[in-house]
Amino acid sequence: MVYSVVVEQGQSVFFHDAGKFARGEYTLGKADQYGQRIDIKIELAGIGDAAGKPSHLSSGRKIQPDGSININTPFSGFTR
Repeated sequence: MVYSVVVEQGQSVFFHDAGKFARGEYTLGKADQYGQRIDIKIELAGIGDAAGKPSHLSSGRKIQPDGSININTPFSGFTR
């Protein structure tokens, strides 16, 4: 998936994380009748005054019983 994050002065930053799921780069969470929760860590490059200073975020997803993946919480916190 590709996401666009709008930051100050109307600039946009794009980041991609679908490959992380395919490579198994996620943390398992709770599993219940609604599906399996997972967290994917995302590194978002800084721009402007923050250039060269990435932010490390977590994004909460859910694998549905039919195998599809939903975004539960696009931003669930900082990882660092």
